Amino acid sequence: HRRVREAVVSTQSTGADSIREMYVYTGQDKKMDMTGAAAPSAQEHVLMRLFRAQRNFYITGISLFLLIVLRTMLSRVSQVARLEANNEAIQKQAVSAGSMNKTLLEENAALKKLSEGKEDLLEDIKKVEELKDA
Repeated sequence: HRRVREAVVSTQSTGADSIREMYVYTGQDKKMDMTGAAAPSAQEHVLMRLFRAQRNFYITGISLFLLIVLRTMLSRVSQVARLEANNEAIQKQAVSAGSMNKTLLEENAALKKLSEGKEDLLEDIKKVEELKDA
């Protein structure tokens, strides 16, 4: 992101310079004295400089637009990468929780079987004690 910012600043300064040059050369061809032998070449020179300033202005504008698009795309790509990493972590956590749940259910079933067996033994012991007392 730092390099994109540096490019934006550099492009803005170039754009400001091209705007200044367009302002300077706009209308100068009409202000020039058209008399004399050097007038046509001087007018062409001013028009050439105006064309270059306008060209630089358009190139700068397109560059700024593309830099903004690039910066937006970079931020979106980094956001997608963060979301994908978060999604993977959540999926791993869900798988871990599911396996833990399965293990706990198996242990619960085993404990129930054990307790059922103990209840039968306790009933048998009570019956034997009742037979002894009788």
